Amino acid sequence: MRRMVTRQAVVEQLNAMQSAPIQEELPGVEPGTAEGITSQEITVVQDEQTQEQPVPERQRGAQIEEEIGARPEETIEAQSDESVEVQPEERLEMATAPVRRSARIASGIHTPQRYTLLTRLQETTKKLEDVKERAKLEAIQREILQIFEELKAVERVMKPDIPKDAEILRCFVFLVEKFLANGEFDKIKARLVANGAQQKRELYPNKSSPTASIHAIFTSFVLVAYIGKYLVAKIDIKGAYIQTEITGSPIYMKLDKRLTSAVISILPNLQPYVTPEGNLYTKLLKALYGCIQSGQLWYAKIKRVLIRNGYLPTPTDPCIFQRASDDKIYFLILYVDDILLFANMQEIERVKAFMMKEFQWITVICERVQSYLGMNVEVQEHAVIVDMIYYIDQILAETNTMSLTSHNTPAIMECFHAREDSPPVDGAGKQNFTQSLQIYYIYLNVLDQIY
Repeated sequence: MRRMVTRQAVVEQLNAMQSAPIQEELPGVEPGTAEGITSQEITVVQDEQTQEQPVPERQRGAQIEEEIGARPEETIEAQSDESVEVQPEERLEMATAPVRRSARIASGIHTPQRYTLLTRLQETTKKLEDVKERAKLEAIQREILQIFEELKAVERVMKPDIPKDAEILRCFVFLVEKFLANGEFDKIKARLVANGAQQKRELYPNKSSPTASIHAIFTSFVLVAYIGKYLVAKIDIKGAYIQTEITGSPIYMKLDKRLTSAVISILPNLQPYVTPEGNLYTKLLKALYGCIQSGQLWYAKIKRVLIRNGYLPTPTDPCIFQRASDDKIYFLILYVDDILLFANMQEIERVKAFMMKEFQWITVICERVQSYLGMNVEVQEHAVIVDMIYYIDQILAETNTMSLTSHNTPAIMECFHAREDSPPVDGAGKQNFTQSLQIYYIYLNVLDQIY
């Protein structure tokens, strides 16, 4: 139950307290109780930056009366709806608490803002860490289910059934934090990876696979901007490698005790296949990440799918595909399993349809701005805007740059003008400076190829 006590009632109680005699300290009464407190023993909160003198009892009551009278529209809450007599202990508590609060605020002392910001930062960081911990467990569970159930990438086997001369690889689970191009946390991805270092490399003469060069990617951006009227879609093929059939001699994989325990906790039906030593053995059915031939097998498969549906690799880069239809031309950029498509909506839907026939699970995101290879790629009519603002801000923050002039392009006349008063660069600053020069060199090469 809660009750409302008006200011008038409080004032009356204070007046009665002012006229009442102050009790003397009695022997044998423990300090801190209402009977044993004298006016001299009432303490005032001392802040780190100031120390207030004790205020006499009668003056304190007058202070409260003055404050309450200045705000007639407010009331003070108590703990009952019924009208009850306020006890001396309550009088003392009501008299001292507002003075503590108002005296501190009146003297201009507030909680330092930096403490508030630090507390909020710590709370935000803790929440993010909690999110990441949950994401790790969920990512491992998803990867195990994907490998063993959804995509059927492995087949469990009994150890005695494995040929003596067969390749038996160890495996590991890697966790990778994924971020968007603007620096925001995206997700945690788990990967069950085979130890390809144990494979006999002489058995796989053709094991390399191409990736799109940065020059070809930016040249495609320029062509898209020149032609205009494009939409951009990002295609994500879930577990691209493990949706690719493996070829050649059978390969087996051994799970250690810890990983076996994790698998059994999710798929208890595999318990009969666990050896007395606590290991689980599987046979690879798909091109698992880590195997030295997996990259080449994946590229060969996605290339077949694209060619069959009208997308041909360009003569200058085997990972830039194009398709001509009537008076239109569409571009598809392939960087391992990251796909960026420039087309109209009708063509995007067509590509999505034939991809879904070939692969068990894909997603297609069609938005004006895409996060691709650490870049923000924004497509407008006759323009493609590319930025790496978050990456640049990180470099500037690490080099403790005080002030820099912004430019719309790195191709300025003063780019290589050195300041005589500039301090020498060493350590991490030198590495970042070298990376910046490499980015600038790539930019100039792209311009040279285009024009």
